[in-house]
Amino acid sequence: MSPIPGIVASQISGHLASPSSFESITTITLGSAAASVSINSIPQTYTHLQLRTKVRETGATVGGQCQMRVSGDTSSVYTYHTMYSTGGLVTAEGSFNYTWAYGIERHTNGNDPANVWGATIYDFLDYTNTSKKKTIRTYGGYDANGSGQIRLHSALYGSTGAITALYFENQGAANFAAGTQFALYGIKG
Repeated sequence: MSPIPGIVASQISGHLASPSSFESITTITLGSAAASVSINSIPQTYTHLQLRTKVRETGATVGGQCQMRVSGDTSSVYTYHTMYSTGGLVTAEGSFNYTWAYGIERHTNGNDPANVWGATIYDFLDYTNTSKKKTIRTYGGYDANGSGQIRLHSALYGSTGAITALYFENQGAANFAAGTQFALYGIKG
């Protein structure tokens, strides 16, 4: 069956969306290593958000992890569930009452082969709706020449506040490497 011209599949629940309903909001590409990345003043004119990342860290931690805060909220309102595999066993875990959306993505580090990056897609559903808490889901991973990880992750931002900003940093002390990229898109209803 041939594709329908002008129609693309959205990552949001597998719905079909016209290209005009998927718009670039901002892209941040680090020119040098940085401890954190912030996306501020997110427009409140879309139904959902999607973030696509290409991440590497400067440290030597095996499989770096990224953590995220929403709209500057540092209270214990984040819950997470994750399932991941390193090619053998599948592991599932979860917890609640965190001050971060913990372990939301995995990426490569300074010990991995050069030019190998972790890639993750985030979906922020109904991010402006002030009548409900926010669901965030991610999927991604990395392959470091035979080692690596694939991860499916969901998080709950336990606040009804609209998502107006996103803040990311590594869970360890390492910086994000130069070339790390965060590209945010808005999806119209």
